[in-house]
Formats: sequence, C-alpha cells, structure tokens
Amino acid sequence: MTTGLPATLVEAEAVDYACQRIAFARSGKLKLWGVVPGAWFEKGDSQRAYRLAMCEWVLRDATNLMAAVEHARAGFELWEKCLRELILDYQNRGEKMPTYLAAYAMELTSGIRYSRKAGRRRSADAARDLIICHVVSMVAERFGLRPTRNPASRRPSACSIVAAALGLEGLAMSEANVVQLWKAQPDHRKNRRWSEWFGGL
Repeated sequence: MTTGLPATLVEAEAVDYACQRIAFARSGKLKLWGVVPGAWFEKGDSQRAYRLAMCEWVLRDATNLMAAVEHARAGFELWEKCLRELILDYQNRGEKMPTYLAAYAMELTSGIRYSRKAGRRRSADAARDLIICHVVSMVAERFGLRPTRNPASRRPSACSIVAAALGLEGLAMSEANVVQLWKAQPDHRKNRRWSEWFGGL
C-alpha cells in the first residue's frame, strides 16, 4: 500500500496494526488455520493445540500436505513430528497414505535427515514464531514495506514494526530476533500472501 502520509505517521499506523494482530492472537480467540483456538503465545497451550491444528490442516488438501512436508524438510521439528504421527496412524490402520506423505515416509525410512538450523528447534514456541512471521507478512503487504531493512535506507521494515509492536504488547523481542524468525521460514511460505494463510488474524 502506498500513501501520501509522512513516514512517521505510516510507521505509527503500522505499529498499531501489528499490535492489534498480536493482541488478537494472544486472546485465545484465533483459530489457527480455522481449526483449533488457543492462547498461541503460551508455551503449553501453544504446543498442544498447534499440533492438533497442524494434523487436521495437513489432511485438508494436497496443497497443505505439500506445504507441511516442505516445512519439515526445511528443518522445522514440530512439522516433522506431526508428519511422523500421521504416518504411524496410516500404518496402524493399514490404509494407503496420500502420495506426498508416502514419499516423505520413504525418505524417513531410507535414513534421509534434514538439518535443523537455528530458530527451528523451539517446538514450544512454534505457533508463536509462525504467527509473528505472519504478522510480518501482513504488515509488509498492507503498508508496502520490505520484510527486512535495506541498509541503504532509513525506512522501517515490517520486521522492525513487528519488533516495536511486540515490545508494546509486553513481549520484548529484538528486531534481530524477528528477522531471524522471518529468515528461517521456507521461501515458499514467504512468497505467499498472508491472506492465503490466516484469513481471520
């Protein structure tokens, strides 16, 4: 979005917008992927409900399953655990797995291992981190900002806006940490519009 407002006013509006999204995600009203509500910034509730939501969402259609496998291959531990549970469930029932899940099961059986880079092992914070990255996407899309700062420009980035909003919501996180979470996301996720992921956030 481009506006004729001074940069400071646009920045203030963007921070307020991000605060609203974060507050809603913490309220317990947000249904992740429209499936399971939860207090997504609380570790216990986050991990429990997140895994339930993941498994149901993954089986909704082939596109979701492909995205889940890509997350697992990118090193996200909780996605790998979710897919392993689904594989075991199919095997226990003696049912044929969807093609993409069967292919991933073959990779696991053959011993293929995908490296888990920094920022991808904190399964207790997985839902929180994912939501933060979605808010970054939302701010970037709505206000026409780059996700991360351009060193040659003083213009704020979506990550700097979200870091400021987190601080105002009592969830202090440095801009560098928000950038790290953003960069850890698979490219296919970062290249999709936020509205394709969270219609209700």
